[in-house]
Amino acid sequence: MTTSPTTTAEPLDCDERELWSPTDLENVLGLSRSTIHTLRSRGELPEPLFFGDLPRWRRREFLDWLDAGAPPADSWKWEPTVVVPLSAFIKMKKQEAVTVQRQLSELLSMLERGESQVRIRAAERTR
Repeated sequence: MTTSPTTTAEPLDCDERELWSPTDLENVLGLSRSTIHTLRSRGELPEPLFFGDLPRWRRREFLDWLDAGAPPADSWKWEPTVVVPLSAFIKMKKQEAVTVQRQLSELLSMLERGESQVRIRAAERTR
């Protein structure tokens, strides 16, 4: 009987995993497990996801939270970020600017025609 060789995968470094455990937080922050628990119970860390009773933090969210100055959890609202080439971002912003310029021209035309109101989506009103 022949058996195929087995390979064992190397464990991923915490920089490569998308979800971080309390141990990963200990390593990243240089804090003890009890300090991590205390910070979590005081609402000073972002809320983790739970898998059963196992807390896990999104790596990207946690890093964004640190970049934002580690605000209290009740004031933290994560908006996912991605890294893109600067040239692609500039192209996207130019396209947005063209659209805004077109809308502004239309609105100015309406004003010149004597119109005094415009219907917009309620969500635009709060921007």
